Amino acid sequence: MSLATLGDRSLLDRPKLAVFCSSRCPGSLILEAYDIFQGFRERRQPVISGFHSPVEKHCLTVLLRSECSLVVCPARGLKTFRVPVAWQKPMSDGRLAVVSPFPESVRRNNRELAAKRNEFVAGLAQKVVIVHAATGSKLLDLAGKLVSSGKPVFTIACDDNRLLLAVGVKEFVP
Repeated sequence: MSLATLGDRSLLDRPKLAVFCSSRCPGSLILEAYDIFQGFRERRQPVISGFHSPVEKHCLTVLLRSECSLVVCPARGLKTFRVPVAWQKPMSDGRLAVVSPFPESVRRNNRELAAKRNEFVAGLAQKVVIVHAATGSKLLDLAGKLVSSGKPVFTIACDDNRLLLAVGVKEFVP
């Protein structure tokens, strides 16, 4: 597989934690997620994600204000990708990379590409944190596959995440 990369490609060689969250996330989990992201920020935890859902975008905003190494993986090719202004300094400082496994011809993301991207991201990470996976979502399916493969996967233990816990995802403890 060939990878398109913007920024410091060596960030791929460092241990990373993947962060995922379904687009629809219960409000009760958002504050807890924010606390988790603040902990990542304080510990300078390297993070990889698509940073696409609202909660993931918030995670990116928090981590951009830190010294964390970040790998952003859009669900499309990079030929026409424009690096947002807020990412330019972290990228020039060597702590942010944008990576895509998709060909340049892929210009728009969709659910299928997002699912493939999430598998790619999880494959590059040593551990995974799933803030929330909606009922029937591809993210919930991915969680089950990751647990079955032996990848360490964590979530916030609460009733809203009972389906994740039921497939064997462990409670996240900072």
